[in-house]
Amino acid sequence: MSTPDRHALLSELAFHAAAQGYQRWVSGPYGVHVQSVRGFIKQLPGGGPASADVTVYEWLEVQGLASVIVRFTDGLESKVFSPKIPGCGVVEAATADVMAPHHLVEIKSVTRAFRSSDLRQALTYVAMLYASGIEVTEVTLLNPRRARHVTLSLDFIAAGSGGLAAPEMLQELVEAMTGLQVSA
Repeated sequence: MSTPDRHALLSELAFHAAAQGYQRWVSGPYGVHVQSVRGFIKQLPGGGPASADVTVYEWLEVQGLASVIVRFTDGLESKVFSPKIPGCGVVEAATADVMAPHHLVEIKSVTRAFRSSDLRQALTYVAMLYASGIEVTEVTLLNPRRARHVTLSLDFIAAGSGGLAAPEMLQELVEAMTGLQVSA
């Protein structure tokens, strides 16, 4: 297993492998993918340069992570990797991990258990989609590093978080995002 300082690089490599067709990607030129992912990581908040070449053992880890992502996402119809999420109010446009009709999948390739902040991120994306007229009824958090996932319906989340129906919860989130705007 890799060291924690390498997890971001290896996780992103696995995500890109899964998004680009894992089997085809593994046989391609690794160096191009590593450079592309390093550039992406540098742009992230707190994302420093990922130095040193990827070792043989790290490539095995990348393959294992990608395999878990592919096994899960192969069950989704009409999936899209890295879908663009339109901005809403003070929240800028974003890129989610995977979307299928009425289903959002956020991938957290970490050694820890899922956190409430992971679910909040997914719900923020769902509210942003709702504001632009795109309906999501299920959210999945997928952790390929631990081979775990949880799929929750928006109705279940809404009922558990405030006794609301899903559209009411999403409307409240949208209003919170747009209510923070400052007029000039």
